[in-house]
Amino acid sequence: PNAYTYSELLALLGDCNEWERVLGHYNEMLQSSSRENLRAGVPKPNMYIFSLTMNAVAQAGQHKVVREVLDEMIQRDIKPNAMVLVSLLSIYEKKHEGERALALFRYFQELGYPAKMNIYVYNVLLSALSKSEKVNRVQDVFEELCSKEEAIEPDRVTYETLITAHAHVGDFKKADEMFTEMCRRGFDPTDYAYAARIKAYAKNNLWRESVSILREVENTGMEPSVHVYNATIYACEIAKKWELALTLYSRMEEKGIKPNN
Repeated sequence: PNAYTYSELLALLGDCNEWERVLGHYNEMLQSSSRENLRAGVPKPNMYIFSLTMNAVAQAGQHKVVREVLDEMIQRDIKPNAMVLVSLLSIYEKKHEGERALALFRYFQELGYPAKMNIYVYNVLLSALSKSEKVNRVQDVFEELCSKEEAIEPDRVTYETLITAHAHVGDFKKADEMFTEMCRRGFDPTDYAYAARIKAYAKNNLWRESVSILREVENTGMEPSVHVYNATIYACEIAKKWELALTLYSRMEEKGIKPNN
C-alpha cells in the first residue's frame, strides 16, 4: 500500500466516525521508519494524511488530539496550508461550534501557519461563528480581516455571512447596513442575503417589512427562491398571519417552486 491507499482508507474511516481506527493507522505511519514497517511498505504520512487524521478526530470531538497531530505535523517540517485549516474549520462550522473554530484559528496563528491566510479561511470561520450566534465575535474577526496588512478583500460570501449573523440575533438595522455596504462594493446579493434580512425583521415581529423585502426581490427581476418564501412565511408565523402565509404558499405552487423541509 502507498500513501494514496492510506489516504483513501482514512477518508472512509473518518466518514464512518471510526476515529480510533484512523489514529491507529496514523500512528502506524508515524512509525514507518521502523524495520518492520519498512518491510511492510508502510509509507510516511504526508500533509493529506495529517489533514484527514485531524478531520477525523475533530469530528469525534477529540480536540486535544487535533492539536497533538498538528504539532507532530509541524515538527516533521510539513507546513499546513490554508486548505488544511479550512477543512478543519468546516467541521466546526457544521457542528455550530464557533468558539472551538475560533480557538483553533488562533492556535494556527500562534504557530505561524498557514504562511498566507486567504478569504476562504475567514469566510468559514465567520460562518462557524455566525451559526453559533456569536455576532460580536463575527464583527471582531471581520474588523481584523479588514485591518490586515496583506490584501485580503472581503467578498460577497463574507458580507452575506455578516448579514446572516446579524439576522440570527434579530439585528435588522445592522443586517441592512451590511447589505447596503455589500451592494456599494459592487456585489450582487443572492437569495440568501434577502432571506436573512427577512428573518431579521421577522424576529422583531415586523412582518410588513419582511413582505416588503419579498417585493424588493421581485422588483429586482430576481425570482424569489424557496429560501426567500420560507423566510417570509416564517415572518407570517411569528405574526400569526396565517391567511397571508397560505397566500404565499399558493403563490409558490403557482410559480412551480417546490417547498422544502
